[in-house]
Amino acid sequence: MKMFTKLFFAIAAIFLLGSTAIGQITQRGSATNATTVNTSLTISKPAGVVSGDVMIVNIAQGGNNTTNPVLAGWTIVDGVSLAGGTLRYGSVFYRVADGTEGASFTFTLGSGVDAAAGSIVAFSGVDVTGGVKANGSAGGPFDVDPGVINVSASSSTATALTLTTATANAAIIMFAEAAGSAPTWSAWTTTSPGALTELYDNPNASGTQASVGAAWAIKAAAGSTGNGTVTLSGAQRNGGILVALKRLTNAAPAVSLTPSTPQNIFVGATVSFTATASNFAGSGDYTFTWNAVGATIPGTNPNTIPGAVNSDTKILTFPTAGIFTVNVTIARAGAGTLTTSTTTVTVNTVPVTPNLWATSTNGTRISSFIVANGLYVNGPTDIFTPTFPGTTTGGTSTAALGKNAA
Repeated sequence: MKMFTKLFFAIAAIFLLGSTAIGQITQRGSATNATTVNTSLTISKPAGVVSGDVMIVNIAQGGNNTTNPVLAGWTIVDGVSLAGGTLRYGSVFYRVADGTEGASFTFTLGSGVDAAAGSIVAFSGVDVTGGVKANGSAGGPFDVDPGVINVSASSSTATALTLTTATANAAIIMFAEAAGSAPTWSAWTTTSPGALTELYDNPNASGTQASVGAAWAIKAAAGSTGNGTVTLSGAQRNGGILVALKRLTNAAPAVSLTPSTPQNIFVGATVSFTATASNFAGSGDYTFTWNAVGATIPGTNPNTIPGAVNSDTKILTFPTAGIFTVNVTIARAGAGTLTTSTTTVTVNTVPVTPNLWATSTNGTRISSFIVANGLYVNGPTDIFTPTFPGTTTGGTSTAALGKNAA
């Protein structure tokens, strides 16, 4: 019996130590929203997006000659007229972040658009190549083919047609668009996983008006979602679509601290830091323990937040000169504990007297500045106009190379 017990625990230890943590799809940052009354729409990238995250944009357009938006690097999921002809249009695109995409995206809209609304939402923990693409072919982030936008000619309910997921813990997201008025959205639901949590509600009441909304949930078991539905605040031409993102099941847990690069500030200044956990196992709350000796850390520390939120932001104040180190330890029930890399903050005393002197381009003004470790304080302060024997005007090529600070 003792031999069996020892063997059992040895095998269990090997299994536990050799297993790979199973992560969960989580929203990266917050959705970003934008509206426009012309033929281009610029939407910011959600904060904290890193390479491998999946971004999905949802755009509704109103006006004459509406068409699918155009922007290189984005792949269409579906786009459709919401009213027949070219007067109203709803479109959904996706993009996998690779670090080259920049901080915002400007989409070209239809030539007659006078109102549009668009939103971008991002997700981490997605298997971006192990699922299917938007057309159903292999090699994309979707658990199953997303299908098409389902259109209702005039209704206070938008309906997205059912999906049948292939794997457990897929992220089910419903996107909806309306044009002709700017309704708000509520009561997002499916048969399974049931009620959906709203990601954004973005109406534009200008021009012919337009509105987009989205909501999501994790579906624990593979199978049918049933139709997705959402209530509009008023009957309108609308469309709805369900998509399912495939979970990355062998992702290693990771943590990050933003900004990650060294910071250079003056005494008393602040820096906003965000710590993020990715692919943590378990489903409990996250606990963020901030470490920054000598800095002022606001609020509760350690800070425990609900498991649906995988990041924590603190605005740290640095009251004295010196070099500070900042890192964050992140723990979660059912997962290991990890610490972010350390970011340094160099805090400089503000000089009270000028310590840099320079001349204007043509050498007719000598001025002083106050700087510290590459940080600008003030200047230029004109000191004098250089003159020479026999002249009454400034020189044309004089340069101030230095000055006795005393």
